[in-house]
Amino acid sequence: MRSLGILSCEEKKMDNKTRNSDTEQDINGNILIYGGSDSDKAKLIESKLLKTDSSSLVVPAPKRRFINQYRPVFSGRQYQTAEINFASPGSGNSTHGYDPLQHIRSYPDIRFLAELLMAEAVPVHTKAGTSYCGINEMAAISLHCAEISYILATIDHASYADVIAFHEQMLMEDDGRLLSFENRIQNLPGTPAQEHLASFAKNCWYTYSLLPRKQASRVLSLLNRAIETFDPDFREMIAGSKKPFDFKKLGSRKTILFVTVPVKPAAYTRMFYGMLFKETSGNSEKQPGPVPVEILYDFNTGGPILYLPEFMHALDSIMLFTQSEKQLEEFYGFSGAEQILSCCDTHIHL
Repeated sequence: MRSLGILSCEEKKMDNKTRNSDTEQDINGNILIYGGSDSDKAKLIESKLLKTDSSSLVVPAPKRRFINQYRPVFSGRQYQTAEINFASPGSGNSTHGYDPLQHIRSYPDIRFLAELLMAEAVPVHTKAGTSYCGINEMAAISLHCAEISYILATIDHASYADVIAFHEQMLMEDDGRLLSFENRIQNLPGTPAQEHLASFAKNCWYTYSLLPRKQASRVLSLLNRAIETFDPDFREMIAGSKKPFDFKKLGSRKTILFVTVPVKPAAYTRMFYGMLFKETSGNSEKQPGPVPVEILYDFNTGGPILYLPEFMHALDSIMLFTQSEKQLEEFYGFSGAEQILSCCDTHIHL
């Protein structure tokens, strides 16, 4: 039986079980926690905070009191403390903002961002991996990739707010074409620094431009519906003056990031965590930083994260909260749920 390191042996009401491995090296640090009240979860999170002194931590903050209580504790441990408030982006409490465009470093990153957005426009139970992508969804992803690429190629220090504003200015012609966008795409600047980005934008646009009029209209409506999930407060956050948080800081210096999430799952929080899991799993495989990174995530307040089952194979310091295995199956299907279960060697039933 593995020592969890976060629970006192005096916690009588918790039924714990761990999946045994032949060697200690086979056991990862991923923990899956089932059920429990909000107070039970808060105790687990606080126990984790009290014992963390050498790794970076991304932790959900249920209340303001929680942040005020633990910020000085971690400052005393020589941690850099940061906060992103998704529950009230315009409240002024955050130390940092969030802009998904700041995490774009490659063409796959552009596509992943577009996929995260489109996952908000389809039913929850079809979000596992690429299984949710029908023809219209794939076309909408390509169109959004073209929009993102165009903004990156034409605006210095662009933000995702520029992408949203650009999208909302587009008008569909009677023949189903987005003529104004088509003309802009065709006349993208051809400087050496922008040539490849412009070519990527044109290729993405070409996929959408071949659609028949009715289908093009449905695709645009699908993308409109996804864009509409961003409320005014979030738009203010990504266009605001606060510097977006850089995920690289987590691996380079001891950092605790408090994340305040809305009561109901929101598109931009899933986008944030999706980008976070992607970058963290990529760093684990390729360029591990000097500081290990641990992430706490609650499916009950955040909802499903696109591609999480795939990311889990490269992560070994994740604490996940879920109602039950059934909830995971609803989010990711049987196969995706099994991937998550198999990647968590410690299971705790509250």
